[in-house]
Amino acid sequence: MREKLRLIDWKSVLKGSVDNCWTEFKKILLELRNMYVPVTKVKDKAKAPWINNKAVKWVKKKHRVFRKYKDSSHPACQRVSKLARERSREPSITLKVG
Repeated sequence: MREKLRLIDWKSVLKGSVDNCWTEFKKILLELRNMYVPVTKVKDKAKAPWINNKAVKWVKKKHRVFRKYKDSSHPACQRVSKLARERSREPSITLKVG
């Protein structure tokens, strides 16, 4: 690509108005890009290419468990919140006055 750019006579290409120069410059760059820059198609945007099916399965399981934990009607969540409520009512520090 660099060699092709070196072979171009820029003084003759970039003559005239600024708009014409820009159009010619852009045309040359786009032609070279189409010739030398590889294009790949993205197949799946839903998951990253380095994540395999086993990892997707474990992430889904993690999300499912977290959803259950967030649900306040779930028994495990009720036990934890009840225990926290009971412990918060207990006096944990006795203050001496005087």
